[in-house]
Amino acid sequence: MDVSTIFGISGWLLWLILFIAFLAAETLTVGLTTIWFAGGALVALFVSLAVPNFWVQIAVFIVVSVVLLWAVRPFALKYMKPRKTETNYKES
Repeated sequence: MDVSTIFGISGWLLWLILFIAFLAAETLTVGLTTIWFAGGALVALFVSLAVPNFWVQIAVFIVVSVVLLWAVRPFALKYMKPRKTETNYKES
């Protein structure tokens, strides 16, 4: 099944729109929540140029997004947290 028969637009354009939307959402939230889906949409965009099957593109999007979320997010959060230095200062 070709994505253009479902949405009326070509597959690569759909993935490009989703990629830009996820990036825009990430710039608004800055919480490392949608950047992983942007990565999945980018890979699905490249897959859509070679494989016209919509379900393959969806599967690639889901797999890449989940792998990025599961594998990279813990490391990214570790380096994104502000580092606090303990002092002897006590507030009154």
